Amino acid sequence: MIGNQIKSPALVVNSKTCQLSMPVKVKPITKEDSDYVCSVDLGINNTATCSIVGRDGTVKARKFINPARDIDRRNKRKMMITKKSKQTHKKTGQKFFKGFCRGLYRKSSNINLEISRKVSREIIEFAKLHNVKVIVIENLAGWKAKAGNRGTLMRQKFHLSKIVGSKTPPFKAHSF
Repeated sequence: MIGNQIKSPALVVNSKTCQLSMPVKVKPITKEDSDYVCSVDLGINNTATCSIVGRDGTVKARKFINPARDIDRRNKRKMMITKKSKQTHKKTGQKFFKGFCRGLYRKSSNINLEISRKVSREIIEFAKLHNVKVIVIENLAGWKAKAGNRGTLMRQKFHLSKIVGSKTPPFKAHSF
């Protein structure tokens, strides 16, 4: 980027690896102050809840984002995997082979990716509608589900909602 400076490189030797470190002095970018921010709460029942919040804490607008049809499609695939694994385990009593239900896992993963794309698109459109320059997203990394038994749909629901929002750093303000 223009204005950044590359500093002197350093060789970092570890017991397992050898790496070249290239430090860069980054020129800070000044951003205009904003009276409002779009805060996004990632949830379980609604995929995301967006709020336009002022400096004093007043809420200007709110939107609930819930792509229910896609979530139902994803959960249907997960239930098909659960059913097939129970049937297979009862008959064989062994561990599953590599690639077990590969197609269903792939479809479920792609549906989850599509859900995250739709949700992020709606968040940005909501922020643009209210002329907001900063979006703050909740971080769910490291959060563990406390409800539901292991392998139940309730626990999968908690886990999958965490995955949808896991690509964002903790409470980092994104501006566009």
